[in-house]
Order: sequence, then structure tokens, then C-alpha cells
Amino acid sequence: MIPYVLAFLFYFTFVGIGIVRGNLRRLLPFAAIPIVGLVLLRGMVGADTFTYEQFSDAIRIDDTYTFTFEPLFEFIVLFLVKVTNNSHLVLVIIGALTTILLFGASYSIERQPYILALGIIPYMYIDMTMNGLRYGLAFALIFYASNFLIRGKKYVYILLALSAALIQITSALLATLLIVLLEFGLREIFFFMFCALIVFCFSGGYLQSKLDTYLSLKTENASTGLAPLFLSTLSLITLWYDKAFKKIGRTQIFLLATFSVGTFVLTKFFYMGLRFQQLNLFLIYLFVACLVGSKKIQLGKNTVLIIFLIGFLAAGFQLRNIYNCAGVG
Repeated sequence: MIPYVLAFLFYFTFVGIGIVRGNLRRLLPFAAIPIVGLVLLRGMVGADTFTYEQFSDAIRIDDTYTFTFEPLFEFIVLFLVKVTNNSHLVLVIIGALTTILLFGASYSIERQPYILALGIIPYMYIDMTMNGLRYGLAFALIFYASNFLIRGKKYVYILLALSAALIQITSALLATLLIVLLEFGLREIFFFMFCALIVFCFSGGYLQSKLDTYLSLKTENASTGLAPLFLSTLSLITLWYDKAFKKIGRTQIFLLATFSVGTFVLTKFFYMGLRFQQLNLFLIYLFVACLVGSKKIQLGKNTVLIIFLIGFLAAGFQLRNIYNCAGVG
């Protein structure tokens, strides 16, 4: 636990210096070295690590697909296990790929990588690279793909979004909701419905299997889901009181707030609601990054300060999760 605390203290120290000096873009990779190091040098850490290693071992032994997860994810694991012949190293490489995509996307979209530095890394990065490998890699790919979306290259975005869906199916929802938020209109809503129909037609059996599994998992802790709800709420309130954001995205903020409440209510009954809360939080981060990247708005100094404080709070929630999961995996 202590290495994680020290890594985050080091991280926020240099991120803060980068923000004050206006050179966060240069200092962020250095600030993130301890946290990224924990991911790349980890042992059997993470609630799902053992499951993924078993899956990787099964692919290595059978030398073929197991049809346990989405096809592109299984292809990536099959390729990597052939190259490395090491199941644990495969998981580390996937974490490294996720890291590269996140940094590549942020540095392509944002002039100063505030969203990656103060949103994604403090609360989501460790989970994306050490626990939820599939959603982590898929969401990072959507983040990278959004760079093409804001530059008008929609077909490239759609191609990458479909690839992400073949890694983790819920990323299709993330990709479509992002289009709806950025280009809100009936055409986008119909596009969302069309994509949902295609995904259902080609993945109906798999989705039904996953749905049955998630519906059987109930949330027993009354506090489950409060952290992502709190972070989502604080983020949306910050956007609401930022004049530039409020002017350009009033409707979108209401939609995100509704989704935040809806996914929290779902979490009170089913574990899968927690995954949708993570999707909603990542969607908020993507929405902000894309508006900044498309130069439609610019983050003010007060907004950056508030986001920094929210990021520090988010890191506290992440450290609490790590503490609660100590010995799991």
C-alpha cells in the first residue's frame, strides 16, 4: 500500500509544478513514472489478474481461441502469448499498450493534458491496466479514436470504435454516446440505435451470457458506487459553472447528469451498474477533452484548480479501493 501512496504523492507534486509553470505537457510523463512502474512491475495484483492469467494460460496451451471474451481481445492475447510464451508478461504488455494509447490520445488532443493528468490517471488508470484489462484497452482506443472524430475523420473513428468493441463490447456504447454528445441531433440518435442493433445481432448470445452473469452479481456494500457518482457530480458542477462549457454544452451536461444518477441507481441493484458508472465518468472526461481539443472552449485557471482538487480526491478514492482489495487476486 505504501508504494502506491508514495507514487501518487510524487505524481501530484510534479503535476502541480507542471500546472503552475505551464509545462504540464513536459512534466506529466516524468510525474507518472512511479505509477506506470507499479503497473509494469506488478505481481499477482488485482481482483481479475488471476482470471486473466488462467485465460492466457488456456490460450497458450490450446494454441487457439477459447471464445471466453471478445474476439479481438482473444486474438491479441493469442498473438502475445505466442511471442512471449509468458502469461503474466502478456498482461503487462496489454497494460503498456493501454498506457501508450492514453498518452498518445491525450497529447494529440489536448495542448496541456489536464484530462489525462487530473481525471483518468488519478482514479481510473490503475484499474484500467491492472484489473479491467479489456475495458481499459478498449476505452483507451476510443480515447485515441476521438482525435480523428474532432478532426472530421468520422470513418476512421468508426473503424477504431468497432475495433474497440471487439476488445470490450461496452466500448461501443461509449463511442456512440460520445458522438451524440459532440454532434447532438436526431441523426446521431438514430446512428446510436443502428449501432446498438448491429451489436445485438452479432453478439446477442455473448451479450445474453454476460448479462446473465452480471444480473446474478448483487452489490452488498451500501457505499458501492458513491465514489464515481461523487466524482461525476463534482465534474459536472465544475462544467456548469464554467461559462464557456455552460454556453456550449448545457444540454449535454443535463444528459450526463441523468446518466450519472441512472447508473448509480442501477449499481444499487446490480454489480454491472458499477461498470456503467465507470463508462459514464470516462465519457465525461472524453467529452471535455474533445471540446478542448477542437478549440471550442478553453479551460480557465479556476476550472483547472478545481479539477486538480477533484483529481486529488479521486486518487484518495483509488487508494481506498487498492487498500480494500489488498490480498485479492
